[in-house]
Amino acid sequence: MNFKRLLPFLIIFVVGCSIVDDDDTIIKNKLNIFSLLSPEKGENFILIDSIASISTTVNDSIFTVKDADVYINSALCLFEETESYFYNGLYRVGTEIRGGDVCSLKIVYRGDTIISQTRIPKESKMLGISDSQIIHYSDSTIFFWNKSNTSFYKVSFTGMQDSFPMDYYMMYSIDDTFCAGQLFKIFLPESVMVDINVIAMDTNFAKMEFFGGSSFEDHFGTFGSYSKSVARGVLLIKDNPFKD
Repeated sequence: MNFKRLLPFLIIFVVGCSIVDDDDTIIKNKLNIFSLLSPEKGENFILIDSIASISTTVNDSIFTVKDADVYINSALCLFEETESYFYNGLYRVGTEIRGGDVCSLKIVYRGDTIISQTRIPKESKMLGISDSQIIHYSDSTIFFWNKSNTSFYKVSFTGMQDSFPMDYYMMYSIDDTFCAGQLFKIFLPESVMVDINVIAMDTNFAKMEFFGGSSFEDHFGTFGSYSKSVARGVLLIKDNPFKD
C-alpha cells in the first residue's frame, strides 16, 4: 500500500474530525434557558436543556441539563427529574416572587457563568370591571386598566367555543393603558361571556413576544417575568344604535 498517497487524506480526515468534535462540544455547552417568573403562579421554575434540542423534533433526555448550579437571588434552585416539560432540566425556585421585586438569575455550568435579571411587574387589572359583571358597550366605550411598573401589556378576551377556550380579541400595548370598543367590537358576537385578562410583562418577556429575542448574549432563551389579573365571567353585550 502506498502510504504517501494516503497521507493527505488522513490529514484532512483528522482535521475534519477535530472540527466536528469542537463544534459538538460548543453545541453541548450552549444552553437553552426558559423561565417566566410570576407572583400568580403556584410554582416557579427554570427550564434548561442543550441548545442542540432546538434543531431536532425529538424530545430526548440526552438534552437534559442536570449538572448546572442555578441560583435566584443567591438561593440555590434544586433540580427535579421530570418528563412533563419535554425532558428539560427543571430547577425549582424556592424564593418567594413578589411584584416589584428584582430577581437575579445565575447559572454556573461547565466553567461558564450565565447571568440575567428581571423586575417582577406589579399587578395590573381592569378598572371598574369585576367578576360576573354585565357590560353593555359601544364604539365609544373605553376599557381602562391601572398602570404597572412596566410599559408592556397584553390584554385578551377569552371565551369558550365548542368546549374549547379561544381568544375573541387580543392586543398588545406599550405605555397605553386602555382599549377602545371600536377596536374589539368587530371581533365579538352580539353577546358573549369572557374572561378579561391583563398581563403586565417585563422587558425580557416583551422582547420575546415582540421580536423573539433572547435574554442572553452567549446562550439562547428567555428569563423574564409577568403579573396577570383576570376578571372572570364578564358578559359583554353590544349596544344596538338602531334600537328604539
